[in-house]
Amino acid sequence: MNSVHNIISDKVDIAHDALIHANNLRNNNLQKRQLKEVITDIIRRISQELIVAHREGRHHVITSIPITFNIPNMSNKDSQRYIWSSIIEELKSKSYRVWISPTK
Repeated sequence: MNSVHNIISDKVDIAHDALIHANNLRNNNLQKRQLKEVITDIIRRISQELIVAHREGRHHVITSIPITFNIPNMSNKDSQRYIWSSIIEELKSKSYRVWISPTK
């Protein structure tokens, strides 16, 4: 009985790459493509809003970003975080100041 306990409690060293990580399966190509499409569409819309505001002499825009997304194998909360953070990161990389005002 004691030798069986030792075998069970001893950890077997398995090669690091023997089992694919679950995150690699979650972030499949379809998911990545849809995320990219959604982010690109929103960024293009914001860009058009900025161009119109500039033509009208304004120095800011107030815009809204969708709150529901249909990304395969991703909860809406996770897709919101990913999409919103990507948009904010892109705007900041272009030297825009971003304020967030959550609404119901």
